[in-house]
Amino acid sequence: MIVSHTWLADHINDPDIVILDSRGSVAYSYAHLPNSQPLGVEKVVKRNQYGANLVLDTDKAAHVFTQLRIAGYENVRLYDGSFADWTGRRFPLV
Repeated sequence: MIVSHTWLADHINDPDIVILDSRGSVAYSYAHLPNSQPLGVEKVVKRNQYGANLVLDTDKAAHVFTQLRIAGYENVRLYDGSFADWTGRRFPLV
């Protein structure tokens, strides 16, 4: 299920909601959505035989969403926006 910025803003303090930030630990350390948890880019990349990082999917969040669904999590939602969209709407950051 895809959710809008309005849905996310309305549920940002819901203790039953886990918000995963897949931007990477450096970006997360500068600013992130309240109550979000860092997923870290290392969760969505792998190394090839030469040691270079390869992104598994150009849209990391969609990849994480898909992997959670494959793992059996049924109540997973994908925010239909970006960090830039969130900040542009002047929603809160930590």
